[in-house]
Amino acid sequence: MSIASTAVTRYDPTIQLPVAADASRKEDSESELVFNIAWKDSEAVTTFEEQPVEPASLVALIAERVKADGSLRILIRSDAEAPVRHVNAIVELAAKAGVSEVTFAAVLR
Repeated sequence: MSIASTAVTRYDPTIQLPVAADASRKEDSESELVFNIAWKDSEAVTTFEEQPVEPASLVALIAERVKADGSLRILIRSDAEAPVRHVNAIVELAAKAGVSEVTFAAVLR
């Protein structure tokens, strides 16, 4: 029960994901770090592990996790209205930390 509860809380249900006609379903969520970018009152709020964060401050932490698990990947769940610069900040974090796979959540249509 706690495993399911933990998995569910990683995904912010208030985020309105973008629609993607060509999206494919996710295989699994193992070795996945989830970043949520909510767009609220014309301001982006980025969260990681349920805490508001500045992505640039997490490079060392994510790099340590990559060393421990080479198959680690990042999932970005961004509100469709959020400016792309906030998504880019997480992509830059991934590159600096050595994460080779970044995926994006979207609603399949």
